Amino acid sequence: MLIHIGYHKTGSTWLQNEFFAKCSSLLSIFDQDQVFHNIVSPNCLDFDPERVGSLLNELSQPLVSEGTVPVLSSERLCGSPFAGGRDSFVLAKRLHSIAPQAKILIVIREQKRALISTYKQFVQGGGVGSCKQFFSPPRSDRFNWFDPLHFRYDRLVGRYHELFGEENVLVLPYEEFAKDNTAFCQRILTYSGMNRDWTSENRTSSVHRSLSAFSISLLRHFNRFSLTSSYPWPSINLSPLRRFELAVLRRTDKFLPASYFEKNLTEYVSENFNGFFTDSNINLAKMTGLNMKSYGYE
Repeated sequence: MLIHIGYHKTGSTWLQNEFFAKCSSLLSIFDQDQVFHNIVSPNCLDFDPERVGSLLNELSQPLVSEGTVPVLSSERLCGSPFAGGRDSFVLAKRLHSIAPQAKILIVIREQKRALISTYKQFVQGGGVGSCKQFFSPPRSDRFNWFDPLHFRYDRLVGRYHELFGEENVLVLPYEEFAKDNTAFCQRILTYSGMNRDWTSENRTSSVHRSLSAFSISLLRHFNRFSLTSSYPWPSINLSPLRRFELAVLRRTDKFLPASYFEKNLTEYVSENFNGFFTDSNINLAKMTGLNMKSYGYE
């Protein structure tokens, strides 16, 4: 079995829809809702590894007998970036309890770009906070917020090495995917033990592009009047108008004056997180053999 845990904003949706769903050598056995309800959401007192493990085995056996690798894929398995990834190790242990022989795929992304994309995803999901509010949240004993430690990748990779063994954990940079997704997918196939070529003819769509910082700045103000999972108590619920605005922004985004807002967001992230990930990246390079500098990591 191959388990792909993310991270977020690293082409996960493309991999799920265009690779795992269309490659005859690999096949997802849980959709996103099934991953969430069976593995992610259960309370620690309710999670039943025997039940989930038996279900996975039942779904996997017919595929294995046909020479197909069963796949579990969900970026939520690495933890939520909006809550600091605080359940990431809990989920790692759950995965080991239900599939201890699995191979693990972890896709990372240069942290400052990942932070920008994460903030944009927060707003597109209904968030109302400015980038300063999102990246510097109040500390609370009641709620979990963003925490940049989630993006020190060596910490979670090390835990997966301990649980599954270094030889069963593959870490790939998103930058390789962005450069050549055919070669990227081929590496995953080879790692999974499949001697099959993934050709360019299989590629059918591009990765979904985030809205510009200008569109995000407009959308987050309108979110205050919309019922969303990130803001479930609006004073006035204008959700239908938000859906219309979001559709309009997606169509017109490339024509809007984004450079000023994009520059401000990029500068804020650079100034506030400069050097924060350096030691982690050095450690990850030692753990994986990746040349982090060549991909633009600090």
